[in-house]
Amino acid sequence: MEHEWIVKRINLCTWEFLINTQVVAAAKIAVGSQENARYVRLQVDPHFRRIGIGTKLLTIIIDDLRTEDVKVLEAVVQVGSEGEYFALKTGAVVGDELEMSVLNRDALDYKKLTSYALLEPNYRFHCWNAAVPEEYVDSYARVKRFISDAPNRFPPSVPLWNKELIRNNEKHRQASGKMLWVGALEDKRNKQIIAFSEIEVTGEEEASQEDTVVLPGYRRKGLARAVKANLIAELLIECPHVNQITVTTALKNIGMRTVNQQLGFQVEIKRNLMRLSMD
Repeated sequence: MEHEWIVKRINLCTWEFLINTQVVAAAKIAVGSQENARYVRLQVDPHFRRIGIGTKLLTIIIDDLRTEDVKVLEAVVQVGSEGEYFALKTGAVVGDELEMSVLNRDALDYKKLTSYALLEPNYRFHCWNAAVPEEYVDSYARVKRFISDAPNRFPPSVPLWNKELIRNNEKHRQASGKMLWVGALEDKRNKQIIAFSEIEVTGEEEASQEDTVVLPGYRRKGLARAVKANLIAELLIECPHVNQITVTTALKNIGMRTVNQQLGFQVEIKRNLMRLSMD
């Protein structure tokens, strides 16, 4: 019996691969590290791998995106995985070397975490999981503009954060049911946010450490470690069901990897950011 292979572009960001009427593969794209780059997440049902479906789907995505002036596709793959093999086979090259680390509640040294959370008198810790308090939204947005300072070869594309973008992002998260916990440090002398860290609760027992940023001029003072320690302590109290926090860090980011290790994160998986030139 002959099977019909169909690829459908569902919207600007999503494709599906069907055999007859069964969806056997899908792909989504998002903003990449550069204006003409797109991050792609491509998944094929394990029962339908190694028969050319992933290659066929990727080829169609590339053809579609060429008309939109996209030059590079990016994806994060686990070292030694089928995903890495597939990426290398397409001609992709390593852009950034990454490591995923895990902090388990049962293995956490609470005494050490508490010591790292101590703050000098000039700083005050704030925490929220909904809207940014109005009095801090502008200074919080200003710090977010420095996300790209992280020492990656290909850091993520960072918008010019402002109050409007912050509020729109909050509405999108609320609509999607995602909960983002934010810990921030205020300089009490000028009442401005000068550092923050974010953790998204991604499942019943899992959470993912997102960005941690310190404003230039306040760096090299232990504030990244302090704000992360305070946020982790707060999250584990308020979310007793969360047993594990993961974080992915570029190997070049030695400072943040050191902070993660001090707080109790243990390296579990090596990953690579793969980059495929569409030329």
